[in-house]
Amino acid sequence: GLVDNTWLWTWHEIAELIQDMCKTGIPIEHKQQIWQVIEKLIDAPGNINEEDKFKNTDLRSEDFLTYAMNSTQGRAMQSVMDYAHWLGKSIADGKDSVPKGFAKMREVKTVLERKLAPDDPGGFASRAVYGWRYGLLYWIDRDWLAQHAPQIFDLREFETNPRHAKGWAAWNTFLTANRP
Repeated sequence: GLVDNTWLWTWHEIAELIQDMCKTGIPIEHKQQIWQVIEKLIDAPGNINEEDKFKNTDLRSEDFLTYAMNSTQGRAMQSVMDYAHWLGKSIADGKDSVPKGFAKMREVKTVLERKLAPDDPGGFASRAVYGWRYGLLYWIDRDWLAQHAPQIFDLREFETNPRHAKGWAAWNTFLTANRP
């Protein structure tokens, strides 16, 4: 009964370790090793079938923030964001924003753009993290955020195909987790 057959607990603990390391500010020399672990985490199996989870619910009443906090993909995206924050602080060196933004952290940009693809398996959990950490994305690269905000918060799909309206998860979480 205590065996982790799905590896979910293991993936969650790895994500938490990465987040803690980035938050405590380990030396920047470990950047490559940390990112290698994050890359594995981003592609970790174990997401639940979102089609089944949200099948009989009104997505407008879902708590996507809690869902992102507790899902494998949500935790993986939190690790990406904590890594970006840790790296951004090193690059910004006390400035109000990160000079050259995502151009200085291409690995993060690549993952963020890949997770915005409509067919990305991270689904609602991944997209919710964009809304949750909107302020961080703004601090890192305002131009990138302005370019991708329509994709992040795409609400058009909600009217035609709500089961795939991932932009709603970002918008819902943005309103829940921030003070707009």
